[in-house]
Amino acid sequence: MTLMIQSDNSKTLTRKCIVTGKIYSVSQLLRFYKFNDKVELQLGSSNKKIGRGAYVLFEKEKIDYLFQKRLLNRSFKKNISNHEYDYLKEQVEAIWQKKEIKD
Repeated sequence: MTLMIQSDNSKTLTRKCIVTGKIYSVSQLLRFYKFNDKVELQLGSSNKKIGRGAYVLFEKEKIDYLFQKRLLNRSFKKNISNHEYDYLKEQVEAIWQKKEIKD
């Protein structure tokens, strides 16, 4: 866990993106987590879900690269099936559409 201390003495929770390798605020990231050999995803800064997490910057190009290179396999040290990747991709696209409607 990485904490970044700002000048106004407030703490911002940060994580590293598995695509870019750069550190971002959790609010800018999409979280994939593995719990009991099942991979799920979570959007936003709420870390209430337990399990091992992998974060990716919430940008279309970064998410496409994640699925193209199957980077979750490396992060979770597990071969994730094509079916699971397709399911996760559908979930991400649904979240992306909701975000575009809000904006």
